[in-house]
Amino acid sequence: MRSFSLKLQFAFMAALLTVLALVLVGAVLLPVVRLRQMQELDAQLAEDADELHELLAKHEAAVLTGADGMVARLLPPNLRLRYLEVETPEGRTLHRSGNLRGMDLKGADGVSQTLKVGEQEARIRTAKRGHLVLHVGTRLGTLAKTQKDLAMSLLIVLPVVALGAFGGGLLLGRKAVRPVTALTEAAEKISTDHPQERLPVPPARDEVARLTEVLNRTFDRLQRAYAVSSRFSADASHQLKTPVAVMRAGLDTLHGMSVQPTEARAEVDTLLRQSRRLTAIIDDLLLLAQVDAGRLQLETSTLDLVPILARVAEDAEVLTMHRGIVVESEWPGSLACTADPRRVGIILQNLIENAAKYTNDSGHMKITAASAQGQITIRVANTGAAIAVSDREAIFERFHRSESGENVAGHGLGLNIARELARAHGGELTLEKSDGEWTVFALRLPG
Repeated sequence: MRSFSLKLQFAFMAALLTVLALVLVGAVLLPVVRLRQMQELDAQLAEDADELHELLAKHEAAVLTGADGMVARLLPPNLRLRYLEVETPEGRTLHRSGNLRGMDLKGADGVSQTLKVGEQEARIRTAKRGHLVLHVGTRLGTLAKTQKDLAMSLLIVLPVVALGAFGGGLLLGRKAVRPVTALTEAAEKISTDHPQERLPVPPARDEVARLTEVLNRTFDRLQRAYAVSSRFSADASHQLKTPVAVMRAGLDTLHGMSVQPTEARAEVDTLLRQSRRLTAIIDDLLLLAQVDAGRLQLETSTLDLVPILARVAEDAEVLTMHRGIVVESEWPGSLACTADPRRVGIILQNLIENAAKYTNDSGHMKITAASAQGQITIRVANTGAAIAVSDREAIFERFHRSESGENVAGHGLGLNIARELARAHGGELTLEKSDGEWTVFALRLPG
């Protein structure tokens, strides 16, 4: 599901709330206006009834006798278009206007009602005055038209106001998140290379300023913890190198003596292998400590990668010759780049050792390299089981051991070191493919 930026969410919310507010106003305004119009119309009809009674009262005797056309002759011009019916309290009709089309009006004294006369709605007011019952009414067409015009006006204004609210919300949202944007840009500068960088505290003492202060204190604690961790890794690795080197020298001396028993020699061989493994782990940890502390120094120069690739291919053949693995290689006559030859050698050595560990017996390994668009791509591929999808990023983590690699020798640092060194060169190391047939790692370096 696509997510929108905070500014757009703010603008959408402002527009939505504005539209809802206008709809609510319309839902309240239209009935209120109609009620007010009805009240004014009822008052006008009551006045018309009083006016009519005053005129008829002057000729009440003639009117009550039902003289032909008497009421019609007495009607003033303003009442001639009204719906009119005059009757006695007993129900005898004295006059009925022609626009009623014979319809008999009924109603209680002082009560207004809405009736349908023909095809149109009408408002009828009944008033009992002396010996007469007057029904005075008018069409509701004007009132209905007013309601319709008001509703149409709201519908026309609605999208315009919504668009204005969206634009205003976008501007306000942009202004509201500007401090957050500044914090984001500042936070991106905080890294292992620049751990001392901090977020700028806004001058306003608001929620954002308090959050910034909390984050800065958190970064302070993280920097101290990171510094202690990096220093411990570097110091521990450095301190371990000397005793392990002394132990290896002593074991090498013992291994060279011919006077020791066969059992002792076998034990010395085992200890010597373990000390070499321990030395490799210490060297790897020391290298990673330098990377973490930002103290890794690359001795770069312009070089040709082909000789390094050739040595790596030879090492791959030596590593796999007893397992019947076929090693293939392919690259152009030269691959010039600017890099640290020793560090690039470590990257490639770790990749071919990793490939050799996981290649099935009598399988295949391929080492290929090519240059295109200022970038050199080296691929190390091997046949074997596919890497689980859940492990495809985790394999680059330190000391990670997948379930498929639990019985494979190693300490889980090779791929992590290779990726860190690739990134130190401005390149990248990725798992390009692993489908159960081939597993391919791609190393990309700037040409």
